Amino acid sequence: MKKLHVLLFFIFCILSVSLSAQKRMTSFEPQKYGLNFVNTFHNNFVSQIDWRTGGLCGGMVYTALDYYHAKRSVPVQNYRPNDGTRLHTHIYKQQVESIVKNIGNWGELGLNPDGARNEEFFRWGMKERLRDIMFYVNRNQPMPMGLMGAGGPNNGGEHQVLIIGYDLGRYKVNLGAYQSDVKIYTYNPNYPNKISIIRPDVNKKVFYTYDSRGNRKEWRGYFVDRKYRRVNPPTVAGENYPNDGKIYELIVFCETGGDDLRGGNDNLDVTINFHGQSSQLVRNVNLGRRWINNYEQAVRIKLQKPIAEKYIKSVQLYKHAGGGINGDNWKLNKLTIKTRKGGGGSQIYKKTGLPLKEFRGNTKTFIATINANAPAGSFTRVVTTKPIFTSFPAKKVNYIEFEFRTGSDDLRGGNDNLNVKINFKNGRSKYVRNVNRSRRWTNNSRKIVRIKLDTPMSPGQVKNIQLSTTFKGGFGGDNWNMNGVKVLEDTGSKKSIFQKSGNPVKRFTSSSRTFTIYPK
Repeated sequence: MKKLHVLLFFIFCILSVSLSAQKRMTSFEPQKYGLNFVNTFHNNFVSQIDWRTGGLCGGMVYTALDYYHAKRSVPVQNYRPNDGTRLHTHIYKQQVESIVKNIGNWGELGLNPDGARNEEFFRWGMKERLRDIMFYVNRNQPMPMGLMGAGGPNNGGEHQVLIIGYDLGRYKVNLGAYQSDVKIYTYNPNYPNKISIIRPDVNKKVFYTYDSRGNRKEWRGYFVDRKYRRVNPPTVAGENYPNDGKIYELIVFCETGGDDLRGGNDNLDVTINFHGQSSQLVRNVNLGRRWINNYEQAVRIKLQKPIAEKYIKSVQLYKHAGGGINGDNWKLNKLTIKTRKGGGGSQIYKKTGLPLKEFRGNTKTFIATINANAPAGSFTRVVTTKPIFTSFPAKKVNYIEFEFRTGSDDLRGGNDNLNVKINFKNGRSKYVRNVNRSRRWTNNSRKIVRIKLDTPMSPGQVKNIQLSTTFKGGFGGDNWNMNGVKVLEDTGSKKSIFQKSGNPVKRFTSSSRTFTIYPK
């Protein structure tokens, strides 16, 4: 009898090991290695026509993997990083990498006329590509996954997640019985700090999951992204503060309404005013970037000196430029201010409107009052010292961009073209022939020309710019009315160094073929 018990126990152990082997997980834990904010990005793809793209799922997956492989903690912030910050820039670059490296995979899944390949894609997902998942997970290698939407009312769209485990249940990866047992465990940047489960629907021949609201999302197929290569992720300073009750950071959330903040020369400064000590001024918190309509940006400001909340008097927003024919207006629909300190933080201000404030012309300032009165017994002398300035490192100019506006006489093209020579203060120059590429610039049109510099240089190094046409006199010669010209230095954000409008600013003819620009 004793031998029988031992035999039964041995058989039970074998069966338990066999069953447990069907579920495997990597060491990637979304609560530990996943980014703490939701993938709700809107990307300013083509600003001139407000063409934007949604989401940076691939960039977030790649970035989470970067921190995982570097064995470093992810940033603690639970809000989207502001455009132009190191973290946002890293995520965006990794997004581009995740798309470009997998063009072939996306193209394969996208080639599906009238759903003719749905069953083929499903078979791949239940056999060959499921084996890919098993191969990497069994080696403790979390891997990015690309998902192609199934169409219809539950379409999941094109999406990217991170494979962190699987459970086959009773399925043998042979397109046989028990296919519905399969579970693929993922980190999904749309739902931070959670494990998302993708499952097959054998009847519909799709893969599906449920979002945080219980809505079903469906995909026709997927691929395992083998082309990820780790990149050193950015260090986000000031993550761990002592639990001393003092505030170390303010996070200012600005929600833009129906009129954007342009960037370039039209930027936002933030001043934090205190009771009993000098103010802290942070210039150009949008980093020269455009803040698109109907979208919230978060500005993280580290205080020069930690302070108790009761000593924060107000936060002042000041927008440069505005008004006039070339000025910019900006509609602020919501302003929220939160604190960061050891052990957490709190919301100290929130106000909304439609708009809350329209910055235009001479109305360029908005003050959010936090504590109007100084705390009882506090030191309230008048502060005469200069404000503390927080600045950002200067960036190099890589491109000079021109915006030309043609009036009532076109630039013909063909043999009648425009040349540009940029002269620099160091004695060098950049000469580009035929910037219109022999094409006609029609009447009352607007054209953008971008010239890449041979060597990036600091802002303000352009001495002058010479525009010259190739017009020849006589019958059939060309004239051109240039009604506007704008020149910008591009360092990743754009700054105008010259702008002029007229009717025309310059009429180019065979006898008057040049115009010189002197930057301000």
